[in-house]
Amino acid sequence: MTANQHLGERVYELASGTLRDQERTLVEDHVVECPQCAEELRETRAALTLLALELTPIAPRPGTLDTIRASINRDQAQPGDRFDEFADSVAELYGVTPARARELLRYLDEASRWSPGPAKGSEMMLVQPGPAYAGHFTMFIRVRAGTVFPWHEHQGDEHFVVLQGSCTEPDGTVFRPGSVAHHSTGTAHDFTVLPDGPDFIFAVRIAGGIRVVPRPTSPK
Repeated sequence: MTANQHLGERVYELASGTLRDQERTLVEDHVVECPQCAEELRETRAALTLLALELTPIAPRPGTLDTIRASINRDQAQPGDRFDEFADSVAELYGVTPARARELLRYLDEASRWSPGPAKGSEMMLVQPGPAYAGHFTMFIRVRAGTVFPWHEHQGDEHFVVLQGSCTEPDGTVFRPGSVAHHSTGTAHDFTVLPDGPDFIFAVRIAGGIRVVPRPTSPK
């Protein structure tokens, strides 16, 4: 783009902030060199400001501002911070401080910390719990999208927090990020990770471990 090629509709797009980063940089560079486009941009921004002042303000629905702020915070978060919103839940689950929970959550993006999990298509990362849960099995588990985690029996009470992805249980229950749940000693189930989403990651604490067993056949 040269000073002899004027912006046309891109003036409005630049003024309204709808250009993508790379294209915005090129357009802004052109405006610096082109007096005609610079003047058109100034006039367009002034017109948009006057239009905004003439509009009747509409109060947002309750919770809208909180949703926008949360979205901005997620967009600005560093890759290792993306699970920080679950720090308090994970801290309570493992009996550790929120600061320690945030540290553990940052490990989730480090491939070297994962080991083969208890079933095909799964990986796990063992976690040292706080003194209150000494002797419990505490870990993060990651299950690939589309995987059916096999039927298994809980040999102690199980508590977990979903961090990423979604899964369904045989009774139709769906677990999503933020879900907190409990399975009692002796209960058994399998679950299916939804195939059109990311891998399913959850933090879990089990008093007595699990045992993979054959799925019972339905009575005829």
